[in-house]
This record gives sequence, structure tokens and C-alpha cells, in this order.
Amino acid sequence: MAFDIRLHASEKPGVRRSLMALLYHSSLRANYGRQQMNRYGTVAEINPQRGMVAISTEDDGFTIVELLGEWDIDVGDSIAWENGYGLGTEIYQNLTRRNQGQVYVQNHSVGPAILRQQLLL
Repeated sequence: MAFDIRLHASEKPGVRRSLMALLYHSSLRANYGRQQMNRYGTVAEINPQRGMVAISTEDDGFTIVELLGEWDIDVGDSIAWENGYGLGTEIYQNLTRRNQGQVYVQNHSVGPAILRQQLLL
């Protein structure tokens, strides 16, 4: 986050410091909130023919993703991602194998009753 602050000669020097402090603290809050959105899960099931993966989250069912390329991933791997409940193209981290892959996030909060349907099995 970058800001360009221009002050008129008639403004007091303390105003600039106050504005800079406000922007700095706003930036810290924005980054802190982003870090709080990190999500984690464990690969529960894979449909290798379709490249579909179900990631079990501790608090909210399953996240369903489609692999967009080659990615060394297996059932039981720990996965992390930054965009919380974001959908569409994302980069997910495989913490077990220490690599990452591009995925297309299909759905979040999927219940076990419709898991196989979501994986196109």
C-alpha cells in the first residue's frame, strides 16, 4: 500500500506526521486481517481422473478445488491458503511436501453428504 501525501506550505508539520502515523497503523491492521484469513486443511479425497481434490477443514466441512496443473499432492497432505473463502484461481501451499500449486476453487463449506457429488465421482 503506497500513498503520496502532498501538503501545502501553510499546513503545520505535525499534520504530516499524524497522517503518516494513521496510514501506517491502517496498513498494519489491513495486513493483520489478511493474515487472519489464512485457512488450513488436510487432503481427504482426490479424483485423479478429473483433477478434483477435497480438503477437509477443521471448522467448516470441505473445500473443493480443481488442479490447474501438475502438483505433487496426496491424501493426508496438509494444505494452506491465504484467501479464506475466495473462489476462482488461487495458489495453495502443500505444507507436507513444501510446494505449491495453482488451483481453481470450486466450493467451500461442503458437507460430507454431497462430497462425492462435488468431486464428480
